[in-house]
Amino acid sequence: GLPLVATYHTHFPTYPRYYNLNGLEELIWRLSRRLYNKVDRTFVPALPILRELDQHGIQRLEYLPNGVDTGAFSPLYRSEEWRRRFGNGEKPVILFVSRLVWEKDLRVLAQTFTELRSHRDDFEMVIVGDGHARQELQEMMPGAHFLGYESGRTLAESFASADIFVFPSTTETFGLVTLEAMSSGLAPVAAKVGGAVGIIQEGSSGLFAEPLNGTDLAKKVEWLLDHPNHRKVIAEHALARAQEFRWDRILDRLFESYKEVIESFRRRRFPRAA
Repeated sequence: GLPLVATYHTHFPTYPRYYNLNGLEELIWRLSRRLYNKVDRTFVPALPILRELDQHGIQRLEYLPNGVDTGAFSPLYRSEEWRRRFGNGEKPVILFVSRLVWEKDLRVLAQTFTELRSHRDDFEMVIVGDGHARQELQEMMPGAHFLGYESGRTLAESFASADIFVFPSTTETFGLVTLEAMSSGLAPVAAKVGGAVGIIQEGSSGLFAEPLNGTDLAKKVEWLLDHPNHRKVIAEHALARAQEFRWDRILDRLFESYKEVIESFRRRRFPRAA
């Protein structure tokens, strides 16, 4: 007897392809339709994902991006001591933050690192996060620094103390870590697909790479390494862009949508009273 809404956070239909379970993809779409078509509205944080859900018959969708706590993720947390943990602190630091699971396209990340390291050593790569793929990924990325799971102030410091954020994942409904990196003053490079498309303004607040293409991702990262002044400008634009996703702005929109759902529900359930 109450209105019910959902948020679409995890793009489960894409996961089977990473575990040789391709036959399950259509089953997951059927289960998703059965679940989400029972609710009054489903909030989707990225327009490309919303269009995909619509194509698969999921109804009553609304675009509503996630927000970022711009106080918790800020350039103010930049630490020279953190940077000196990885050499003399002078080299640019490339950061990746995520659960270490294969659906985050970790093999593309490893390819990017390998291609960059094959002809230059003027950068450091830092990986924050943990998961079942960590040990194998470490073997694929010798010389990269794996810090494990982090949260709170420790995570904020890692974000703010790096220079470039790289994110190859093609399974994101939003990609909150990209926004947290931007809020921390980093220049992001992400796969041009899914949630990142709604966050990064190409060439202004970040760069895009072809999805699942480690060579192209390496080229985009290398351009930022070779053009530090442009990298600084992109980082400044990224920080400004992140301000547009402050939680107070997002929640205002969310509460307005809640009101609309409630009123629509009342009109259907109690037409005379309405």
